Amino acid sequence: MAKFFYVSSLPRTGQTLLASLLHQNSNICFTPQSHVLACLGGFSQFKTYNSIYNNFKTPVAFDRAVRAFRNKYYKEFTDAKYILERGPWATPYNRNILASFEKKPKFIIIYRPILEALASLIKVEKPNLDLPVLTRCQHLLSPGGAFHQGLLSIQGSLKEDHIIIHYKDIVSKPKDTVKRIYNYMGLDFKGIRTTNLDQYQVKGIKYNDVLLNGFPHQNLHTIRTAKIKARKYDYRDILPQSIIDQHWDSDIL
Repeated sequence: MAKFFYVSSLPRTGQTLLASLLHQNSNICFTPQSHVLACLGGFSQFKTYNSIYNNFKTPVAFDRAVRAFRNKYYKEFTDAKYILERGPWATPYNRNILASFEKKPKFIIIYRPILEALASLIKVEKPNLDLPVLTRCQHLLSPGGAFHQGLLSIQGSLKEDHIIIHYKDIVSKPKDTVKRIYNYMGLDFKGIRTTNLDQYQVKGIKYNDVLLNGFPHQNLHTIRTAKIKARKYDYRDILPQSIIDQHWDSDIL
């Protein structure tokens, strides 16, 4: 049975690059945004609110099936022995779901300052954005938005067994950063390649960024393969001043 770790992060924090580096080891799978968590959330909603279930409750059978779902899914998804599950697993609601089958979860927090990460996403989206940048930022930062959910999960992860990985370290010292992750996972580190990288894929399946959450995201999950290099820009040139004023001191790490 595979060993699981849970990744808490904001969007645009170097996860795809880090996944490419980790995937050089065939025993490691860094997942896309979790399909499993979305499905388990649906199961939880069904059990709590659906009148068909509540009319004829089968808690033992239902809970066993839910616990088995993740392992069955990943048995088909990957042959890796170590799986890094990407998603907001440590929000209060999702943490209760996780507790049903993982008693002592281990979290990998990947962090980048909020305004930097937000500006990075807006920079990618802006050419195809069909609403004001301010409105998009507000959606992302509001309850239920990707940044709000990510921050909640990071805050929850800090209360658990965790390691913190900073975006700046992924791009400036990738070998040392990957070595830290290996140590946390209990693996021997034998080095990685930091040039001529592979684009992210799992068993030949790649991201389709043509349409995601209603917005065209060209190159959202495309990395520079020749060598690792941070894209330099100033978030003050990208984000509305009102967003900067509201969130300049919102970082939690």
